[in-house]
Amino acid sequence: MLDAVSVGLSALRTDFHWTALGANRNPGQPFNFTVFDRVVDLAADCGVQLLPILTAAPVYAHPLHEHLDMWTNYVAQTVNRFRTRLPFWEVWNEHNFENEKLWGRKSEHPARYVHLLRETCRTIRSIDPNLKVLYGGTAHVPMDYLERTFQAGAGDWFDILCIHPYGQSLLPEEFIPYQMLRLRELMKKYHLEHKEIWATEIGWPTGTVPKPWIYQAILPRAFSSCGIDPAKAVIGVIRDLDNGFCVSSPCFSLLDSFPAFHRVREVSFSELATLSVSECPVLVPCAEEIFPTSYHGDLVEYVKRGGTILLPEGIPFGYDHPTLSEGCAPAPKSIQRALHISVNGYWSMGIQETTEIEIPGFTPPDQRMKKQARFLSDRNLSGSDRFIPLAFGVDANGKRYPFAGVYRLNSDLKGNVIVMASRSACTRHEISRTWQGMILPRAYLTLLAEGVSRVYWYKLTSSGEDDCGNQERNFGIMAVERKPKPAFLACRVLTEECPVGSTIPRITRNGDVFFASWTRPDGKKKCAVWSLEKAVQTSLSSTPIAARSHLGEELAVTGRTILASPAIVYYTCL
Repeated sequence: MLDAVSVGLSALRTDFHWTALGANRNPGQPFNFTVFDRVVDLAADCGVQLLPILTAAPVYAHPLHEHLDMWTNYVAQTVNRFRTRLPFWEVWNEHNFENEKLWGRKSEHPARYVHLLRETCRTIRSIDPNLKVLYGGTAHVPMDYLERTFQAGAGDWFDILCIHPYGQSLLPEEFIPYQMLRLRELMKKYHLEHKEIWATEIGWPTGTVPKPWIYQAILPRAFSSCGIDPAKAVIGVIRDLDNGFCVSSPCFSLLDSFPAFHRVREVSFSELATLSVSECPVLVPCAEEIFPTSYHGDLVEYVKRGGTILLPEGIPFGYDHPTLSEGCAPAPKSIQRALHISVNGYWSMGIQETTEIEIPGFTPPDQRMKKQARFLSDRNLSGSDRFIPLAFGVDANGKRYPFAGVYRLNSDLKGNVIVMASRSACTRHEISRTWQGMILPRAYLTLLAEGVSRVYWYKLTSSGEDDCGNQERNFGIMAVERKPKPAFLACRVLTEECPVGSTIPRITRNGDVFFASWTRPDGKKKCAVWSLEKAVQTSLSSTPIAARSHLGEELAVTGRTILASPAIVYYTCL
């Protein structure tokens, strides 16, 4: 708790698990609030406001909709005990995740959550009508799920809407503004625009991210089999900030892992339909499994014209893009059939993950990358198409399953598709500690500018080392040994530069440069400037009189012309 105070945080979110009250096996056993009492006392002593989450039903209360009397008893006892100290109550956590044992069939899930929310709200308001009820934080921003709950009357039973706008390996500026625009439109449709929105989880985990050697091992042979010499070819990458999408990642520079191309060309979605194969013979449409379904047809036409697309991770087009679609919803498999490729997870093939990697003529250097979970097949080939496997996962019985290869197409399609279905050996969702420190204030300012009233980073302290291979354990802004990461310092500087009571930041963009401006409670005019990925020279609209780095270093002021970088610089302006 003291760590939160030292970083300038005035609010923390924590689970108030039903199962933590000592009634896991016996529904008649009295609740034991000792742990919660200690947490609430400590928060009060530190001046930190807690946001409790009502969640985690014991097994005997599954499914919840059949045991609401037990649930409301837990709610009533918990809220009654802390009602004078805790003014906000969040109802469940990421309830949009399917769990048939808790919620029943998928089709009934939204309505049953609303039923739970209604009874919880009634219970809380009967105890104290001034307490605030929060719609449980959803995993991502699932528009379809949210709308179905709004249709079922959820709007009558909450005061504040909570979301968890994670962006996979995207940068915050790429997806947050577009998600929030769609969310506000949805809330307006159901006359809920007056309700606050809180981001009760967001974060980017840290990890050791080595350059993926597997690209260097496989791609030269892949391009050679397609008759492409990278040194003489142009490679296109999708970059369309107006639609919140670009083939980039704070995890690592994707193209740095490829063979050197003659030139890299940025391609917008509007250019895809007429993209010249002779001018841009190779295209990387996405860095991982996410791509907007609305542009599937344009990709197919590009390959039909003879273009080569490179799909560098996982199940290609496995998810629709969160800014243009249903919050990372699963995408249809029709795009695989249209491109004559076939990629499946081991779970849909009736097999287990493989335990070894085999790349003919190459010895993998990193033994942690042995396991493979996604594999390729030739079942969607047509005409004179060919599939050339280049790397295999090998199971315990020695059976080989290709996870990387080239689809050489000679049917209605005349191009090529290079697929790297591996995830663990390719892009990783962890980022460096340096990048986490740069992203944190950018995410906070972007969310605040989009009308989000409160932001809670997930989480304060990591529970594992960066090289543990488990991203869930490394979201913290402090390391497992409770040493600050750069993000901890960045958070403290942000709370100093934009303290509670400041005006809502206003963000403008000029190309790849972002400008956020606000006024602090003491009347000082503040401006934060940063670029998306690379250093860019730009100019300030006001005269700066002081400058400070995102980690708190005082910087020299040399005039209005500045060099913006991915690391925010805060300016005090006249």
